[in-house]
Amino acid sequence: MQILRSYRDPLILLLVWAIATLIVYLPFLTSPLKLQLIYQNWDGPNYVVIGKSLYNPQIIKEFNFLGGWMTPIMFASNFPLYAIFIKILSFIGYFRAMLGISLLFSILSIWLFYHFIKKFKLTTQPLFLSLVFIFLPPRWFSVYHTGNSDPQFVFFTLLTLYFFYADKLLLSGISGGLAQLSRFQGIVYFPIFIFLLFKKKYMGQFLRKSLNYLIIPVSLLLVFLLYLYQYGDFFAFFHSRPTVGLLKWPPFAVFNWRAPWVGTIWLEEIIFLFIIEMVAIANLFRMGNKYRPLAYFSLFCFIPSLFVVQQDISRYSLWLAPATLIGLKDIIERKEFKLILLVIIPAVIAYSTNFFQLNLAP
Repeated sequence: MQILRSYRDPLILLLVWAIATLIVYLPFLTSPLKLQLIYQNWDGPNYVVIGKSLYNPQIIKEFNFLGGWMTPIMFASNFPLYAIFIKILSFIGYFRAMLGISLLFSILSIWLFYHFIKKFKLTTQPLFLSLVFIFLPPRWFSVYHTGNSDPQFVFFTLLTLYFFYADKLLLSGISGGLAQLSRFQGIVYFPIFIFLLFKKKYMGQFLRKSLNYLIIPVSLLLVFLLYLYQYGDFFAFFHSRPTVGLLKWPPFAVFNWRAPWVGTIWLEEIIFLFIIEMVAIANLFRMGNKYRPLAYFSLFCFIPSLFVVQQDISRYSLWLAPATLIGLKDIIERKEFKLILLVIIPAVIAYSTNFFQLNLAP
């Protein structure tokens, strides 16, 4: 009975996550195409091609079902770790593996978030805050139900923070390295965690402890060496496609409908996103020393988003989602918000099922 009690909350999270997943997939499972549209959502097909080829240009040309416009070097914009997991589980089918890994890392992220905030007493309601993380932000809910490296990246980001809080810096550095192998954005974790170590005032141990986080740039170096081996181009990532150059000066350059990857004037939700994240960060600084590492981490991850010129900024902010929920916990944990969550969950599901039908690779 004691064992069941200790696993009660994780089982509740698993049950709610599973029911939500079944509901969001139901319209597709009952259609003639089944999960075909889910499999076809960006960026999953890219990772399937990488899983089959490991960036080998000749194999890409043979298996590239996305069309000739996706040249072999364009796949260098997607980092390899997610595709490697797909390769490992490809015996169940590449697309099944793609979706299964995304779902697996989503529930692992939710469980880890629960364990993190409970262990370090970052909230008095770890179960409810984790239930919120299943559905919010809405872009997170939509992303982890398709083939994407974001759930994996969020998981390793949380793991890096968890081990930092636990003062297990080698494991934190390894986790940061795995985050780096998942997405290019992971490189910012190196200066962030060096700064956090400096703030801890480790005195004579600062340099030795900082060495743990060298794993992050070394991981990036390994990716670029893989590109050098396969493409003959160490900087293939930067030559891969226009989306790589998303950071532009001045801030808020996204509000230019003529810009590539924007193409619309309807962007007011980005302003609301910035407001929500800035309020959360300000709250984290206000909450005291226990929350200070999260506050600095969130601040330094948030600043680049001000320079992103891409309509889908909400996706580029997913690494901030766990810290944002913690920063807003005083609002989220009110009984009024619990009613609001029940009302808004159908909207999140409707948003996602609608999104899946248009966010399609060829």
